[in-house]
Amino acid sequence: MQGLLNPAVLVGAAGLGVSLQLIHIYVGVLKRALQVLWAVGTAASLYLILTQDAPAATFVFEHPVWIWAVGPLFASLTGVAFKEGLCYNKWEAAGLFGALPLLVGGHLLGFVPHNVEQGLLASCCVLLAVFAGRKYTQAFKDDIGDKSIFEMQKLPPEQQQELLRRLNFDD
Repeated sequence: MQGLLNPAVLVGAAGLGVSLQLIHIYVGVLKRALQVLWAVGTAASLYLILTQDAPAATFVFEHPVWIWAVGPLFASLTGVAFKEGLCYNKWEAAGLFGALPLLVGGHLLGFVPHNVEQGLLASCCVLLAVFAGRKYTQAFKDDIGDKSIFEMQKLPPEQQQELLRRLNFDD
């Protein structure tokens, strides 16, 4: 089972990397920030895979200070979960948004009991499986979203107010 940990890290990181290339986040700086976090965390994971005898996940579990290095990968995943939960009201994404930081941060700071960590890890695995599976059933048009708010934000403030007044959103 230990022999599958490094391949799982690589496949998971690669999958998230592809997702971050294809994801629709209209605010470019936010998308780039998630991609940078992913790159930093993935680079640290690769470093551990190449330099440690133990699998990277085991090494980080035994040496929590290394969460500072690989944690950006989880921060990126948490950002994707936040975006998906907010945009599509997906319960599994909302669960990941809460569970991932609690698991990773709790282990780093040592305030989560071992049995709770195990439960959080199992929960994250289930939530990730549901999250990934449901993306395949989501209609493509729903995944692209609506850019009209960004078109409105390009208008001068007085034109924005006029548009809101015409749409009865001025209160």
